[in-house]
Amino acid sequence: MSPPGTYFVTFATWRRQRLFVVERYARLFLRTIYAYRRQGKLQLHAFVLMPEHVHLLLTPAEDVDTRAHRAAH
Repeated sequence: MSPPGTYFVTFATWRRQRLFVVERYARLFLRTIYAYRRQGKLQLHAFVLMPEHVHLLLTPAEDVDTRAHRAAH
């Protein structure tokens, strides 16, 4: 498991494409992040959705292993 705590996460779209100006993609991201929150997988403290990147301030649930997610980057 990962160390408990609150994380500031930033990620950009592939080649910094402005994907989130497309309403369908922005809604998909929002539905997904809110679903994780409803399922208790994370506490979502704040986020900023920009056209080509995202900032998140979140606390993963204790039983969520974030190691694989960090290793992917």
